[in-house]
Amino acid sequence: MKVLIATNRTQGQRPDDFCDTLEGELVRLPAVVCDCPDCGCERAVEGLASHKATTTFTIADRTDLDAAAYRSILVEHLVDGGWVVGTLGTSETAWVDRFVDQHLLITERCTVGDILEVRNNQIRLRLASSAGRGGIG
Repeated sequence: MKVLIATNRTQGQRPDDFCDTLEGELVRLPAVVCDCPDCGCERAVEGLASHKATTTFTIADRTDLDAAAYRSILVEHLVDGGWVVGTLGTSETAWVDRFVDQHLLITERCTVGDILEVRNNQIRLRLASSAGRGGIG
């Protein structure tokens, strides 16, 4: 299955790039974006293992995962980070389902190897893979 992972590729292309994640770790989209211009949350994704951020991520094929396992990993990360508490209630389940669906929609629309970034609350293609057309739209 296609998933979002951290990458160092194309780091430095923008002056405000940063990568504190582990190369290749699963990442998640921002759950919320604050209004502090110095924070970086509006332009970064978070590593599920490191709990650190990066401005660059890519699409990878993880044959060891299916949609249920991917959802479970994302939920565990959200619980661990305090975004949701323990057993999910109805409203939390709906929010988590939408959050996971966002990730799956991005990977569905992109090609393995595409490098992406977050800008102005939008996921943008930074560099298309050589294997395909790439793209979010």
